[in-house]
Amino acid sequence: MKTFQTVEYKGNELVVQNNSLINSPRNLNLQEQKLFLFLISKINPLDFDQNLRFRISVREFASAIGTNSTNNSYRDVRNLVQTLQQKVITLHRTENNIETITDITLITYAKYWPTLGHADIEINSNLLPFLSELHEQFTRYKLSNITKLSSLYAIRLYELLKIQENLGKRIFSIDNLRKKLKLTDNSLPSFKDFRRRVLEIAKREINSKTDLTIDYIFHKEGRKIVAVEFNIESKSKYNQLSVSKELQKKQATIAKKLLKYGFSISETLDINKLYQPNRIECALKAVAQYIKQNNNVDIKAVVIRAIEEQWYPKYNQVRSQSRKPLQSQSKKKKLFFSKIFNLFK
Repeated sequence: MKTFQTVEYKGNELVVQNNSLINSPRNLNLQEQKLFLFLISKINPLDFDQNLRFRISVREFASAIGTNSTNNSYRDVRNLVQTLQQKVITLHRTENNIETITDITLITYAKYWPTLGHADIEINSNLLPFLSELHEQFTRYKLSNITKLSSLYAIRLYELLKIQENLGKRIFSIDNLRKKLKLTDNSLPSFKDFRRRVLEIAKREINSKTDLTIDYIFHKEGRKIVAVEFNIESKSKYNQLSVSKELQKKQATIAKKLLKYGFSISETLDINKLYQPNRIECALKAVAQYIKQNNNVDIKAVVIRAIEEQWYPKYNQVRSQSRKPLQSQSKKKKLFFSKIFNLFK
């Protein structure tokens, strides 16, 4: 049985989430949102067999949600965790061209130690696939960007806009944005109040306390405002530089693994050009699992298939290794590299 790992708030933690998780409405208040993001910042986005059991002290809890530690902090922790255990995130996705709706609880277990001043919390393992860089559609940011925010809507809008940071723009219909912010028809029904208490406050906080600068304009149909368009700028060119360096590091690691599996240098370079590194990393992890369970396979053929079919490790390994035979892979391999050659010659 896995033990509980003690977590500390350091300020430089990275929050990594699949974009579908960010885009899903969350019925969380400000403190619940901050605690949830603090906990998932402690998850390694590249490890599918990790410990999701955390021990959090009253002091670290206070730091994580941006409040001062008080005599009532233990009681606050328990109240907050209990409400968070009852919350569900609903994910609307398309799998194999079929629409799916998934309800996931966030916390599956909690135990409290009043005299020691800490709580043991376990995150639902079903969330793990949505907290991973092994998917192409993921977003990450430093936890410190949201700990100082005092508006729940600022946190949610920051996450929604962070997805499109590289594009510099994102447009929402007013109805869709209200849904993502979990605003019911009875919550701020007046557009004037919505703009003043949601958009303006969020804009002010994001611009003064995070790594983004945002502004927005409205789109009308006739006299009615129907959509809002956000302009998004990163405050730091260093962020873009570090992403570029990290990309090079990932591609170098991938190249070593592909060379080990028998790919030539030119084939390795072409694969890195053709596919996103997260997709290749994910496929290689799945291949490593496949090889352990299957002897005498054409490893290069399996790698090609894994990349093309977007295999994922462990949690859907059986589905991914599917039902198709491997015997005609040599022909498929030639077509695969022919495609690469034609794209980059």
